Amino acid sequence: MKTLASIFDGPLTRFIEPVSQNELNQRLTMGKATGVAVICCAEMCYVNSLFPADPKLPIFTWQNLGGCVNDSGGLEDLIAEKKISDVIVLGHYGCEIIEVGLRSDPRSEAPAEKIYQEVARRTSPTKEAMKERFGDKFDKHIFNRAVEDFVLRELASLLKLPAVYNAAEGGRLRAHAWINRDDTMENACYDPKTRTFWVLPDDYKH
Repeated sequence: MKTLASIFDGPLTRFIEPVSQNELNQRLTMGKATGVAVICCAEMCYVNSLFPADPKLPIFTWQNLGGCVNDSGGLEDLIAEKKISDVIVLGHYGCEIIEVGLRSDPRSEAPAEKIYQEVARRTSPTKEAMKERFGDKFDKHIFNRAVEDFVLRELASLLKLPAVYNAAEGGRLRAHAWINRDDTMENACYDPKTRTFWVLPDDYKH
């Protein structure tokens, strides 16, 4: 990982696959995906609507403050048991929890901020990248870049876990980074080749 603006470099890049929501749902319904794990923010009450409404499909969802991967207990076991073939770290533009985390001090003992201490700790590298790249400026455009940066850092953290890394290295697991656009409900997918998040063609709504 370099600086902000969704730049993901290094050996872990080879494990990231740009996949559209439509393509992944086809894999699920056709049985080509043994299971999909989604790690996302607690604000995303609509996450289940992104996938087919079939209770028999193996979709596992972890929701927590900001979509931090350290709150995805049990995921490594499912991957080791080969019950999951695809894992997604899913963020969303305008995430209020990440914004509070970026503005909070992870060392603060104030009751209003204490609940966000872990989010603040995990967003601190993104906060440093924002400071390095943009100084004290903080507008909507910069915040969107911060959300992208945070999602990629969380995915990198996930891929460093032994069970996750081994499954990805062995070709048994595909990793994806998505960001939901709250205004259109489309998912922008990270493409390592272009180093950008973009909505893949078969996900455009007509």
